[in-house]
Amino acid sequence: MRCAANIVTGGAASAQLRLQYSPDNGTVWNYFGSPNSPTISINTTGPKESAWIPVPPAAQGDVLIRIGGISGNGTLDPQFGLTLLQVR
Repeated sequence: MRCAANIVTGGAASAQLRLQYSPDNGTVWNYFGSPNSPTISINTTGPKESAWIPVPPAAQGDVLIRIGGISGNGTLDPQFGLTLLQVR
């Protein structure tokens, strides 16, 4: 699996998008991978993709998935176009 996004407006130098899953309908959220992948840096514009990672066994059932942003600076407002989760 991996995450892909078109970054329309870039964010802070360290800003990233990361995927998380919840096996309990949103009470607890876990990162796919260790501990922060797949990750997309969003400090520059254009199409971006994370590395491919295996789907963890705990996420191979009925889970919720979300994309979260971290490490922004509270000032810049990144904008995203098409954002996807790809699974193979």
